[in-house]
Amino acid sequence: MKRAIIFIIMVSVLLAVVPAYAAGVSIYINGENHKFNPAPIIENGTTLVPMRPFFEAMGAKVYWNDETRTVTGIKGDRVVQLTIGSSNGYVNGQAVPLSEAARIIDGYTFVPLRFIGESFDGNVNYNNDTQTITVNYREKSSEDLSTVEIARNQRAVGSIIGYNRNGEEISEGSGFLIDSSGSVVTNYHVIKGIDTAEFVLGEDRYKAGVVRYYDTKRDIAVLKVEGEDFPFVSLGDSDNVEVGEKVVAIGSPLGLDNTVSEGIVSAIRNGDIQFTAPVSFGSSGGALFNSRGEVIGITFATYLAGQNINFAIPINEVKDMIKGQAIDMTFDDLRREMSYEDFAQYLADNYSYANINDLDIWIDWFSVSESDEGNIIVLAAFDGSGVSYHNWLSALLNGHKTDISNWMGEILREVESQYPGKTVGGGVYYMDTFSTYPSAFKTEEIEKNEDGTYSVTHMAAFFTNVGGKDAVIIN
Repeated sequence: MKRAIIFIIMVSVLLAVVPAYAAGVSIYINGENHKFNPAPIIENGTTLVPMRPFFEAMGAKVYWNDETRTVTGIKGDRVVQLTIGSSNGYVNGQAVPLSEAARIIDGYTFVPLRFIGESFDGNVNYNNDTQTITVNYREKSSEDLSTVEIARNQRAVGSIIGYNRNGEEISEGSGFLIDSSGSVVTNYHVIKGIDTAEFVLGEDRYKAGVVRYYDTKRDIAVLKVEGEDFPFVSLGDSDNVEVGEKVVAIGSPLGLDNTVSEGIVSAIRNGDIQFTAPVSFGSSGGALFNSRGEVIGITFATYLAGQNINFAIPINEVKDMIKGQAIDMTFDDLRREMSYEDFAQYLADNYSYANINDLDIWIDWFSVSESDEGNIIVLAAFDGSGVSYHNWLSALLNGHKTDISNWMGEILREVESQYPGKTVGGGVYYMDTFSTYPSAFKTEEIEKNEDGTYSVTHMAAFFTNVGGKDAVIIN
């Protein structure tokens, strides 16, 4: 029994000194996933990484002095040194206390990741939820990056396609990844009123079903797309943007993915960045990069009448936003917060068309408002050609009143879902002008105009839930 206890104690001691390999931790350096061999380890909360591959990933040359057991990394004018077992590291000869000393394990030299990353001016962050360490650094150089080098960020910029409830595309814009777990920045107007969305990155498509953050006034949204190990961009400091500096825009104008254009910052206007790099429809939500390859803005507007007058939202607004708690809403949740005007557009995007008995019927517009009594009023009208109303009548005459009633009922239920507990009343109107008296309509639906013509406003359908019971009336 005594020998068994001693054996257990010996095993416990051995286990205590075995390093905790952090194989599950992902390390991204400037957006690229680096898989180190051997795997990083964690000692007392400090991540240690294999010496040579990490120094080289940071762009430094590395040297080992076997006699003094000292590691030296050199990059530009920066010299970083660590000695095995020492509690201090040195940056250009200045001592810096270490949370954990460099050490040799199984023949490999391990060094503290944060110390090395920050010594070379890297920004080191750890995401406990995703078990991800990101290191972003800027190359010290007397020259800016070339446009070709900046364009390599295409791998983290894609298209966002929004669909209505019928799976039809109703919105398209751009977006860019800001972390490996799939956070995508875009404009709010790109996703406003959609039911589902996809993020298209190269040849791959990813479902984007969660809104992590949004701001309707500043037209910013951050989505979560399904997947992992994504490439991502580095975020710059938009407070340091200067008029005249070079910028590169990457987006998907007119659905043309990964389009790159170059220009300059032409002004800082009303808190936004005005720039000359050409952009077009579909570029909304794209990334604006500085000469160091960092995102400084989100493209959101262009003046069609002007030449290369375009605007971007400063990226620092996104950086401030994502410091807060994520809301993680679905698109259904987001729709509940729409204005009346936006919800009317949602109805138009999703309920304006029906094919009944091979006849195309279009509703031209919707209007949503609230009465003084607090009731929800929904008005809609056929397009002005008269074709849709003619097809509506043909469908009724051919025995398809139920199909039309079902269509109107779907609109009513959507409005009830948007405004639970509210009394809803609405109608679809046929409005037209005739040169002769339109005797087919009721007198109260006809108005004579000053030019001798006659205007007709005819309610073709009425729907309501007065008294808590849904009702649809087809005239």
